[in-house]
Amino acid sequence: MKEIWMRADVPDDAGSRKKLMISGLEAGVDTFIVRPGDEKLSSLGKVNLIINRDGVLEGHVSGKVVKITTPKEQTAALDLCGKEKVLVVSTGDW
Repeated sequence: MKEIWMRADVPDDAGSRKKLMISGLEAGVDTFIVRPGDEKLSSLGKVNLIINRDGVLEGHVSGKVVKITTPKEQTAALDLCGKEKVLVVSTGDW
């Protein structure tokens, strides 16, 4: 079974995060990574929320979020492979 998750924790503005989730729901996404305090967004529909607490994922799965902008950070992320159940990688524009 294929799962598609959407990161709805990135925008600083709560309204933007809500709009992002609504767009995701309309596109068929049902699992969202959100910020602590955004749990109330579960009222938007039948969704699974995963809370990103400073890079540690909590919810129906556990794992980590890592940002890769340098070769050193890439090596650190590779070291986590197989040690975390879920590893969400954010690469930006490097």
